[in-house]
Amino acid sequence: MVLERFMDRIFVPIPFDELTPVQISTINTIRERVLGSVPNRTVNEQVKRAVAGFLARTSAKSALEWGCGYAPIGQYLPEVAVDYLDIDPAVVSFHRAARRRCYFADNDNSRIPASRYDAIISVFVWHFHVSFGQMRSMLRGAAAEWIRDSQRLSA
Repeated sequence: MVLERFMDRIFVPIPFDELTPVQISTINTIRERVLGSVPNRTVNEQVKRAVAGFLARTSAKSALEWGCGYAPIGQYLPEVAVDYLDIDPAVVSFHRAARRRCYFADNDNSRIPASRYDAIISVFVWHFHVSFGQMRSMLRGAAAEWIRDSQRLSA
């Protein structure tokens, strides 16, 4: 059996892009416990701070964090209105209890407002399967200026 490695401490028996939402939720629960250790939390925070630092240097006033998990990037972006989305119902409940706007992936995709967000942020998510429907929702939620600017930046 070949195990896929995640965060140097979590190993799963199938590729990450084949995980079901229930399996992802289980990994999130385990991940939250693992992130309780200082080295892992520090790496997660460093990456989120770096992404937030980049975004803070843009003109973005609104953002959607796609796959927010329990440690949202909004805490590092006080000048940006950040909304959240996750596939894990426990994570969504956690953010809603904290009065953050949080969408439940797949179930709430159609509720994401069109052209609302100057940026779509996704940190530590792309190792999981992201469906075409989810990508369409991202594009619908992104402001036209953001799409144009991101194409120019990636060229």
